Amino acid sequence: MLDKQTAAMLKLILEASPDGESVVIEKKDILEKIGQSVDIDADALKEAAERLALAGFINIVYQDDEVYGIASLAKGRAAAEKIVNAKKPELDIFKPEFSSPINLNKVFQYAFMGALTGGIIAGAIFSILSKLI
Repeated sequence: MLDKQTAAMLKLILEASPDGESVVIEKKDILEKIGQSVDIDADALKEAAERLALAGFINIVYQDDEVYGIASLAKGRAAAEKIVNAKKPELDIFKPEFSSPINLNKVFQYAFMGALTGGIIAGAIFSILSKLI
């Protein structure tokens, strides 16, 4: 699972390189854009880039003190898609696939009362027959 800094950096890289082509991004631009939503500094940026590269999400083509040459990889695009889909709540997960006009509470109550009444009647009949025989 990606932390907020790494996920924000992956999102930014995918916006710059959606089809996997290499792009040159200045580190100060990354810090400005990511820094709006996540607290990040230059060291954390470098660590996040290394984590993404080690995980196979991006390819760091070139790196110096001021710029990154980065390309997004298929694994990174798939991971970002999973992150986006995971953030969309499935509101109808617990909805039944069909709706019924029958109130199941009433059905349970009537079934229970019928079974109880039948048990009492069967017990009475057994009791009467056992005394006669």
